[in-house]
Amino acid sequence: MIVRALVLAPLAARPWRTLATVLGIAAGVAAFVATLLSSRAAVRSLSVDTLEERLELSAAGGVPEEALSLLRPWCAVAELVPLIEEWVLEANTRSVLRLVGVDPLVDPRVHQWGPQLADATQLDDTLRGRGVWISKPLAQELGLERGSTLQLLVRGRPQQLPILGSYDTRGANDPLTSMVIGDVGYVEALFPPPRRLDRVELIPRAPLSVEQLRQQLVGQVPAGLELR
Repeated sequence: MIVRALVLAPLAARPWRTLATVLGIAAGVAAFVATLLSSRAAVRSLSVDTLEERLELSAAGGVPEEALSLLRPWCAVAELVPLIEEWVLEANTRSVLRLVGVDPLVDPRVHQWGPQLADATQLDDTLRGRGVWISKPLAQELGLERGSTLQLLVRGRPQQLPILGSYDTRGANDPLTSMVIGDVGYVEALFPPPRRLDRVELIPRAPLSVEQLRQQLVGQVPAGLELR
């Protein structure tokens, strides 16, 4: 009875309006998914282009924090670079942004993303979790500057992040334009427990090649983790 009154009756009375509504919703979902997929592809290509050859350690549902202690012996042959990536929404415009947590001390991309992030004073603020970095185009679009607050929805939870500064981009299509960058520990704390990393990237130490590193680590990967 309820289904007939709430669904079937309106459908029979206004079939074209119902069809238009369904098509509109489908088009909106398709556009949203396309945006996410293209952004993910851009971010992935950025990782490949701006980071030397490396291996990735990942796990279903993320790499647990405690796994890092198990990887400590690997530091002799590789630089361990933890990374968090998450889709978020800017609270006012509902723009889709990419929240990225990095370790500024070991991640070589920090220097490539802009000298501002690698500056000693700014680096200290980043490491202490005092805020995040955004691109200059995004700062201009949102009317933000150093000391302003970026309002995000992180998994539906409102978060207010202080702006430490902004960095240059390489054009309108640069994936860095929509990225929000902060220290991995600071970004990780924005999410409810259990805390997990998206992946840990392994950069071989000289003179090892990435293939030689892979051969050395085969058989040493902790249970539940995947090396690729």
